Amino acid sequence: DGVMGFYAPQIAAVNPVQVIAGQVASITISGLNFGTNQSDVVGAIRTTTGEKPCEPLILVSDTSAICNLSVNALIPHTGNLVIGVGTPWSGGQQNTSASGIESRIKEIDPPAEVELTLAVDIATIPEGSPERVSFEESFISDVSAAVGVPVWRIQITQILAGSIIVVFVILPDPNSIIATTPQAAAAIIAEQAAQPTSALLTGSTTGSVTGVAVAASVLEAAAAATGTTITTTTTPDYKRLSEPKEYTLADMEQCLYTCRLLCETGNEVPSVDGFPVLPDERPIVCTSECMTHCGYGREVTPPFR
Repeated sequence: DGVMGFYAPQIAAVNPVQVIAGQVASITISGLNFGTNQSDVVGAIRTTTGEKPCEPLILVSDTSAICNLSVNALIPHTGNLVIGVGTPWSGGQQNTSASGIESRIKEIDPPAEVELTLAVDIATIPEGSPERVSFEESFISDVSAAVGVPVWRIQITQILAGSIIVVFVILPDPNSIIATTPQAAAAIIAEQAAQPTSALLTGSTTGSVTGVAVAASVLEAAAAATGTTITTTTTPDYKRLSEPKEYTLADMEQCLYTCRLLCETGNEVPSVDGFPVLPDERPIVCTSECMTHCGYGREVTPPFR
């Protein structure tokens, strides 16, 4: 019939998969059937907020092209790269798929800082000593195993006195689009720090962890990435199941007993400022929350005479 057919273009991989926000990005695209005519090929990134063209798209070969993405505050560098090949004279344009991990890039995640307090005497690991080196290696290994990220992504920045406070950052993996983000890894650490049988609290070095600090913004970023929300408004069962009938001393005492029992032994771990409390802190926090919940210390309005 005289019509010439062309195979549709395909993207096999992009490099790098993570780029710096707010900077021009240059992405090498590998695949098939890109053609050999520069004027026949276009490219763009498709995001949830719009499409941004490659400016320019440089055709290297039938299997390789380079997409340069300019900065646009409304359209981030997070989405799928698309290659279009063809013109009206060649039968129309054919595009690569706008979905699939092989064509996806995203803006690189910032590092996440975490502080862990350990019940260890800092005098036992003097700076510059073999003991300090051994401690740091063991600590990094424990955190790496607990979170499931390679050791190179755990970087200790400070070791402070106060028992021992280890300040460290979790780095992003710029070579993976599916690797655990630093924010998600920090959230895992915060969660495991409240679970006595967790990988973190059964580590050879991190088994002595007694405290954790992670910025609320880090936990919120982790929750947003997974489609969940962080809330402090949900009433836990230990409060819901221990409402006092009246604010009499007998009812308040029964409420306090029930609330503390459920809070200290139940599956719901109380939190403070969005952080789950550690096992050693749980009885104190439960007592404080339950006393307030059951009416201790509430303002009393005197009856009218």
